[in-house]
Amino acid sequence: MVHYTLRFGLSLSLSILTSVSLNAQTVTRLDPPTSSYESLGYAISPNGTQVAGQVGTASGYRAYLWTGSSWIGTNLGTLGSSSIAYGVNNSPKVVGSTSVTNEICQQGFSWTSSGGMTSLGAITTVARSISPNGSYIAGIRHGSLPPSTSPCIGASRGFRNSDNLLPLANVTLYPISESQAFGVNDSGIAVGVSQIDPDPDQGVGYFHATQWSGTTPTDLGTLGGDNSYAYAINGLGRVVGAAQNSSQSLRGFFKTSSGTMTELPPLTGGTSSCAYAVNSSGDAVGYSVSSGGVKRAVWWKYNGTSYDAPQQLLADGSSNNAWSYLTEARGISDRDANGKVAITGYGTYRFSSPIDTKTRTFVWKN
Repeated sequence: MVHYTLRFGLSLSLSILTSVSLNAQTVTRLDPPTSSYESLGYAISPNGTQVAGQVGTASGYRAYLWTGSSWIGTNLGTLGSSSIAYGVNNSPKVVGSTSVTNEICQQGFSWTSSGGMTSLGAITTVARSISPNGSYIAGIRHGSLPPSTSPCIGASRGFRNSDNLLPLANVTLYPISESQAFGVNDSGIAVGVSQIDPDPDQGVGYFHATQWSGTTPTDLGTLGGDNSYAYAINGLGRVVGAAQNSSQSLRGFFKTSSGTMTELPPLTGGTSSCAYAVNSSGDAVGYSVSSGGVKRAVWWKYNGTSYDAPQQLLADGSSNNAWSYLTEARGISDRDANGKVAITGYGTYRFSSPIDTKTRTFVWKN
């Protein structure tokens, strides 16, 4: 592949991966082992040197890890026919979900370079997050509640290690009400979503962003609409996610441990936004949707007192062998000694022609 450097001129040099540098911003493309398949990045380690996600292969999708300055790729394997990686820390320890041979359900997994992939044990779990210190894993268990007769379907409950995380709804009145955990910090505080007003016959209702310090839920509220979702929490207790406003439009949000839920707006002219990840400094990343329904990766930089306006991570392009656009930002590293961050997610890369496009993982650096 080719390395492009665009600052005051164009220089070409051979490289394992392809990166584009414009001014001080660099976007590196992380490829699957076989170029005809796709790759999607879902998480980056706090130190910015590990990216976890999934790649396509001839035998199904696989959990994948890219590491180091050269972003060397590792297929993490599977316990069955497929797997996805959702979280990673500095170690690196990776968590995600895998199919299991002779089972029709998924199981959560953890992976290390020394121990390989290990099942988390419970049938039908999805491990969505690992704390930076590696002490906590949070996610979702499916099908453990009545009236399900299969462990693969039915109501779900969030989990943190061995703890079941209760929903906001009264489980005595609504025993099939659901909860799901998407993020966890070093103190074991988990965040996610749970039902608040389930239908007693169908088990459906409004969902609110939820925080669990133990197993008892705390309702984080909304931006004035019906539903909200919490996706990540940092060590200071700052939570990010998405919530509906009074017009029922989806907006990214942040909430401090002592403050109210506050909007993270879309790009100028946009109709909706969502924040997926937050670092130790409070910087958040996610996506913004335009009035035409086009989704673009964005970064909300925290300046110490408030958030700057959202920044689109890469201008849309139309050249061959270049990024067309970056769709979603899913993870952000901590700031380094120079205040720089690394952001991962996925976008559309255009190869030899307008119809030769593939979804690819990116690492954006400022």
